[in-house]
Amino acid sequence: MRIPLACSFASLVGATDPPSSTIVSINSATGDVDVSQLPGMLRDAGYTPDPEVASFLGTAEITTLEYVHSQVVQTPPHTIDSEALCNFVTSASSKLSLQSECAADGNGEAFGGREQRPPKTKEAKSAKLDMDLHVNDPDAAHQKHLKWMDMGKVWRLAFPHVKRRVTVAVMDSGINWNDPDFAPLKGRIKKKSGRYLDGGWNFITDSSIMTFVDSHGTNVCKILAAKGNNSVGIAGVAPNVTLVPLQILDENGKGPLSRFLAALHMAMDLEVDIVSMSLGYYLSGAQARLMQRGLRAAQERGIVLVSAVGYAAELREDDYPCRYGGPRALCVAYMQDDKTRNVLHTNSGWGRRVDVAAYGTNIFTGRDENGKLRYFNGSSAATPIVTALFAILLSMDVDPMVAKRLILDNVDPVELPTVLEFFIDASTCGELGVPDWKFYSQDQASPSSLALLKKRVLTTLRLMSLASLRTHRGLF
Repeated sequence: MRIPLACSFASLVGATDPPSSTIVSINSATGDVDVSQLPGMLRDAGYTPDPEVASFLGTAEITTLEYVHSQVVQTPPHTIDSEALCNFVTSASSKLSLQSECAADGNGEAFGGREQRPPKTKEAKSAKLDMDLHVNDPDAAHQKHLKWMDMGKVWRLAFPHVKRRVTVAVMDSGINWNDPDFAPLKGRIKKKSGRYLDGGWNFITDSSIMTFVDSHGTNVCKILAAKGNNSVGIAGVAPNVTLVPLQILDENGKGPLSRFLAALHMAMDLEVDIVSMSLGYYLSGAQARLMQRGLRAAQERGIVLVSAVGYAAELREDDYPCRYGGPRALCVAYMQDDKTRNVLHTNSGWGRRVDVAAYGTNIFTGRDENGKLRYFNGSSAATPIVTALFAILLSMDVDPMVAKRLILDNVDPVELPTVLEFFIDASTCGELGVPDWKFYSQDQASPSSLALLKKRVLTTLRLMSLASLRTHRGLF
């Protein structure tokens, strides 16, 4: 679904405390430049650096994020603030013929509605084979959306062609590794820079110990990858991946840009296959460019980025990471809870940057600590579905760019809800006109464009037609 409109929208976050860190990216013709070296470089070039800033940089706490080409400088109160540091960086870069971006830290938040529970609680059943999904997870009976997507058939089609185990990083709040649906997904992963990571990383505590006061990350990871056919819980859409939770959101679902970039840096260091992001940032020009550099670097390293568009029935044109796009990226909206009609949810974000929509209303995610059924909503719920389908394709050794094309070329149309059709006014929001419906299905795929694809990828065409991804491509 892509709609070229320009309507106003609210900020993702409200008022916050002044940022205590500043993000800097400085580049020369030969590579990245350490911000702490600027005073010395100015002196060598015959300039006198600001003594206060020079002194500050000599002792400042600076974290270098090599893979995203940025540094995070701690600028707490009563020291050099972000404005003063950025003015210095801009001035020095001009004198030294360097390219730079500098901005105070930004803020983002988790997307999607919090979990919902039905009024009645059903007792968990003993493990037996679910006849639709062909798994023995006792609560698979409640996973109606996976049944609507024919995931039992998808798994059966894909399994003979699986060539490797896919590693998926999830930027969100933390999870409980003791959960039997997560424990088998934990891996010991070697970093490109050396050393190993056990499971995931908590960027709030700077440790491998996850916290999960906020259940947002748990719900996302359950939908994506809950271990299937293990006689407990539920089955994720891609139930046999290596899961890497990168905890950047606090108990309130908030996370600064610096933490996001640090997690993206680690994802590249771990050489993961996919990063799933059910969150968003509304960023200023410099902040946006700093994020863009990181997202571009990740895609250049072959990482697939899947992100949520957000909620509140708004045009989401400046929300990152969805806004950036790219050849290895997908931005996801969500549909209503309807088996027979594919209707965009009235609370889903939308816009020209959105690629596909998936189910995201009342998605079953298991049980809480009291045994009550737990449901999850929003593009945060739809995003892990798309991430998981991408993971299935990559496990079949499909090239990431081919996988994206297969997804986009094997989708069904999605309808706009009446209230959204009324809201989208071409006379006030830009040129829309009559939608030019250009949808693609398995039958419409050009044989010549598929001729060189391997047999296992041809099988994937059927897989994707079963998987019920929806899109509005062609509306711009």
